Amino acid sequence: MFRCRENRWPLGLLVGALAGCVGYSSVPLRDGSLPEGAIEIGDDIRVRDLGGATAEFEVTAVEADALIGATERAELANLSYVGVAHRRRAVWITLGVLGAIVIYERNSCDTGGFVEPCQ
Repeated sequence: MFRCRENRWPLGLLVGALAGCVGYSSVPLRDGSLPEGAIEIGDDIRVRDLGGATAEFEVTAVEADALIGATERAELANLSYVGVAHRRRAVWITLGVLGAIVIYERNSCDTGGFVEPCQ
């Protein structure tokens, strides 16, 4: 009587991959300085200098006038953009979407427009 839904894993993987994309939030940069606590050690950042060149790196130290990576040093006075990655949030979104799909697939059948528990 009830026909279980087709497997939605390909859709789930696509949505999960898209949710896992890294987004950046712009950090206000005024007069060569950043707001206190805006960038912390371990943050993944993207910077653009006044000439338009960009770099991405993990912050290993924050100084009053520069952001330091393993092999990078970005002088705040020479930057036009600083962005902080939201990778942690993207991971939780991905896990939430995939978890919801798993729960939905385990507990639902197609009844011609109505979703009822599988039997």
